[in-house]
Amino acid sequence: MIDLLTGVQSSKRNYYSELKTTVDELKKKNSQLEIINEVMSSFTSNFSVFDMLQNMLIKLKNVYPIDRVSTALGNDHELVLSYVYPESDMYLAKGTRFPKNNSLYHEVLTLGYNTVYHDDNSNSFFEKEGFQRLGLISVHLFPLKSNGKTIGVLSLGSRSHFQCTEEDLAFFFNLADQVAVCVENARLFSEVLSGKQRWEETFRAVSDAILIIAPDGTVVSRND
Repeated sequence: MIDLLTGVQSSKRNYYSELKTTVDELKKKNSQLEIINEVMSSFTSNFSVFDMLQNMLIKLKNVYPIDRVSTALGNDHELVLSYVYPESDMYLAKGTRFPKNNSLYHEVLTLGYNTVYHDDNSNSFFEKEGFQRLGLISVHLFPLKSNGKTIGVLSLGSRSHFQCTEEDLAFFFNLADQVAVCVENARLFSEVLSGKQRWEETFRAVSDAILIIAPDGTVVSRND
């Protein structure tokens, strides 16, 4: 009888333990969806990549031990540090160019694969001193890909040892893809806005009178 009761109690403990694990996994998946939705809904006419990273980190910290996020973006075959949040966790200055050799960031840009740094890494590379000065124990780097092309690198830094599971990696790759879309949209929006401003400046600078007339005869614009 005692053995039977003991077996029943053990079964109950296993059941509740498995139930708790299932509930925790569902909570984690829901949080991951919220993070993805946060990034996807970030782009508006007043869109800011910095604000997107800030909101993303707030939600990430509810699920993962991540203390710092940053992006480095490619420009004319160069990789440049573009955004860091929080700004107090900036060691390299914004606009710093990563060397093509001996750089984890540039390796991710070139190969299109993710990589990870842990503080027990004995290898020497360009970013290592910065990681150490910032007290980062683990740093996960993921490629930012848009239309099949790697346009930059997403960095997720932690001040505790952070090892990703396969499920975590799948989520972070998905997250990096969404960040890449937002970053590319921001770049395109900036180019369109700059083009519009240049056109308006040229339009106003012409000395002769110019009228832009709609098909119904309405004057849409005129230079002064």
